[in-house]
Amino acid sequence: MRPVKKRPRHRASGTGAPQGLSWILVGALALLGAACDDTALVADGGASGEAGGAGGDGGGGGAGGGLPRGPDGCLPDDVHFSEVVFAEVVGPRCTTCHNPEGRAKNTSMVYRPAELAGAAEHNFGVFREMALYDRDGIPLVVAKPTLQAPHEGGMVLPEGDPGIAILEEGVRRARFPSDCVAAEVPVEADLRGLETLDSQGALRRASLFLAERLPTEDEMADVDARGEAALEGIIDRLTREEAFYDRMRVVFNDRLLTDKYLPNRDALDLLNQDEFPQARWPFADDALAQAGGDANLLAAARTHSNRAISREAVDLMIHVMRQGKPFTEILTADYTVLNPFSARIYGVWDAPFEDALDPNEFREVRLPGRAHAGVLTTPMFLNRFPTTDTNRNRHRARIVFAQFLGTDVLAALARPLDGTSTVHNPTLNDPQCNVCHAVIDPVAGAFKDFNARGVFNATDSWFGDMLPPGYGERAMPSSAYGNSLRWLGQQIADDVRFDRSIVGWFLEALTGETLRQSPLPGSDAATVAAFHTQQRWIDRVGREFRLNGHDVREVIKAVVRSPWFRAENADGEPDTLSPAVAAVGDARPLTPELLSARIHSTLGLPWRRRPVDTDELLSASTFRLLYGGIDSDDVSERLTAYNAIMGSIQSRMSVEMGCRGVAYDFSRPPEQRRLFPNITIEDNPETNPEGLREGIVHLHAWVLGERLDADDPEIERTLALYTQVWREGRTRILAETEGKSLLGECRATTDFWTGAELEGELRIERDDQYNLRAWMAVLTYLLADHRFSHP
Repeated sequence: MRPVKKRPRHRASGTGAPQGLSWILVGALALLGAACDDTALVADGGASGEAGGAGGDGGGGGAGGGLPRGPDGCLPDDVHFSEVVFAEVVGPRCTTCHNPEGRAKNTSMVYRPAELAGAAEHNFGVFREMALYDRDGIPLVVAKPTLQAPHEGGMVLPEGDPGIAILEEGVRRARFPSDCVAAEVPVEADLRGLETLDSQGALRRASLFLAERLPTEDEMADVDARGEAALEGIIDRLTREEAFYDRMRVVFNDRLLTDKYLPNRDALDLLNQDEFPQARWPFADDALAQAGGDANLLAAARTHSNRAISREAVDLMIHVMRQGKPFTEILTADYTVLNPFSARIYGVWDAPFEDALDPNEFREVRLPGRAHAGVLTTPMFLNRFPTTDTNRNRHRARIVFAQFLGTDVLAALARPLDGTSTVHNPTLNDPQCNVCHAVIDPVAGAFKDFNARGVFNATDSWFGDMLPPGYGERAMPSSAYGNSLRWLGQQIADDVRFDRSIVGWFLEALTGETLRQSPLPGSDAATVAAFHTQQRWIDRVGREFRLNGHDVREVIKAVVRSPWFRAENADGEPDTLSPAVAAVGDARPLTPELLSARIHSTLGLPWRRRPVDTDELLSASTFRLLYGGIDSDDVSERLTAYNAIMGSIQSRMSVEMGCRGVAYDFSRPPEQRRLFPNITIEDNPETNPEGLREGIVHLHAWVLGERLDADDPEIERTLALYTQVWREGRTRILAETEGKSLLGECRATTDFWTGAELEGELRIERDDQYNLRAWMAVLTYLLADHRFSHP
């Protein structure tokens, strides 16, 4: 196996913090125009502005490489405030008190938590306004935290603290704004040294990731002829294939985890029978009679009914995609989607289904007496993320922030707590608690009409000791109380964080790229650069997503065009690579679902014993969890690092399927073969050496997606493996130490799918010349390759 190139890591270190500035000198230089030059302002022997750890491209803080800059490399004032002043000083030092619920909530300097819509713009405006005021010739925002002016919060920045210089630089920029405007820089500029797939490579990867199949000859020829233009059209078609929607069910369930209720009757048992009297009809005493005495129909009804209720939220999301609706409708839809089985469970008798027994036929339905707000009001979503009398929907609110707004509220708003605090009702009145609860509790209030089991009961009341239902600083109007979750869904749909969140969903699902959190002060250059590079891309695609009417297919195409999807290698010396490249990679293995699909698509044969069995990688009783999959219950996060157990599973798969795959392919007519379309069973190094080489070139292209020349070293190595196995096997056959019959697992005597007996030359039982077993060794070798189990 060819070793995988390791990506070199490059780390940069920042210079020291800038020295304090003379405010007279700052003003004079600003009037002369020097304030617009972000690299030239120097006072008292120290560098200001971009240079060094207090605001520059050094390795520390939020001001590392990858920040949006102007054409000449300058840093715009709003970016400097957000990524330097707020990230390094104001956020960690001031917002404990200077927040909407903190001790300083009645002052003129109140900053919003970054998780709230428009927080960055609001906070920049607050600082810019306060920076205009002086106390005894010292800017007030500097004088107070240094106790050069009275400050109820006490000393925040002692003498010599580098944060003082950061505030001074922020004040300078507020008083004398620069004309620096960020230029739109392609993310590729931040990924210098990254090798990416060409159009053909992207086509293969997109086909496998989106439709779980290899590209057709026509598709490959089209891309050869027209390049990226052809690829765009092919992706459009891929995202309308049925296999694509099956793939999306896995992607969406990774977010909602409602497949927890797939087994047995778990979903049906959670439905409230008072609200839905038909909920358990398939298990009633007279169920067989209701099924017309057909036991098979009753068994299918039980399975399909439970599955439909369990996957209602996911099926609604699939419906929105299938119909080409704006993706915001997953949260704002005034309907749900039902198939004939779930319709009966909910007591809906008048839905116009064409086939009353088709579990894949869905209709939009409005359930009487139940408010709808897309996935938010589906019973299994509400059960999967439950509440209690004391939790009061806060868990549900946290999930909404995490999944639909890309915000981990608990991590973003975490604060050290004083356990001795005796404040009455701390979630409402104690600043160390309400900094978080001020964000979560209004959203929790929007779930007021649904109890712990997801039962709907519209009410105008809410807890008086919590903030009223709302969104951020926007209170829910009384007119929305009849369907508070649809009002909430619309607020989320209007929030640009929804756009960014959905872009992040698909970036992570299609590339395995980790969604990066804001780096902590002192982070290395690679971490900082990777964060800003990714954020700039997500911001841009998020804006396009909104401008395109929330057409999610445009997001998918943007991901396929992105360097993260196409990343193949990093080439060059460490000092020639941009820092962000170190954080890009394909080390995350394929999910069990994707690897299973790759096996089937490549060999035409799934990894299972019989057609009716579940694939080995998809069964919870065999390898799904061991290979890093989830069960949506106890295991809800996928493994992201390849481990020894996964390696052993891949080794077993490669041996079993290397054996079965060769026999199966040779049991097909030549025009139907995938692996050996131009090879016969009699071909070997003596009878057809050139044909053998061409066959190996084809195998590398088909199994691993490598387009190699016939004399490539990789082809030579594989050919040498075939030749060595073949010669040693022939020697053992001639010495009669090994037989000519194939092992049972390596035979093809019946059609795998139909069970029909094979006849004539299509029946594979013997290997007189050891040709087949040599091919089995080659296929095992290729299936065990890192490039088969990874993107």
